[in-house]
Amino acid sequence: HSLQLDAANLDVVEAEKRLVAEMGEHVCVYERVCAHYAQLAEHRKTENHELDWNNVFSKYAKSPDSMKQFYLLSVILGDVVGSPTLCHQLAKRGRGCGVLGLEEETTTMKTKAAA
Repeated sequence: HSLQLDAANLDVVEAEKRLVAEMGEHVCVYERVCAHYAQLAEHRKTENHELDWNNVFSKYAKSPDSMKQFYLLSVILGDVVGSPTLCHQLAKRGRGCGVLGLEEETTTMKTKAAA
C-alpha cells in the first residue's frame, strides 16, 4: 500500500511508535531543523522543490557521529511530512535531540532564507 502523509491528520503517538520501531528507543529529532524544513515544504507544496543538499550534508558532517542519523531524520521528516506541528509535538513528547549546535544552525538557515 502507499504511504499517505496528511499533516493535518497525523497522529503524533503513532508517528513516535513508528520512529521507535524503525530506529530504536533513542530516536530523536532536532526540533528546529525539522520545523525549518517542514515550513519550507509547506510554502512549496505546489511547486517541485529540491533541498539544498550541499547545505544539508555540510551540517550533517558537522553533527556528532552518534547524532548524524537523527540530523538527517529531522531534515527528511520535516521535508517529507511538511508539518512543523509534528516536529514540535515529537519534541514535547521527549523525542527532541536537544539544542547541540542548533542555535548556530537556525541562525544560519534564517540568514540564508532572508537572502
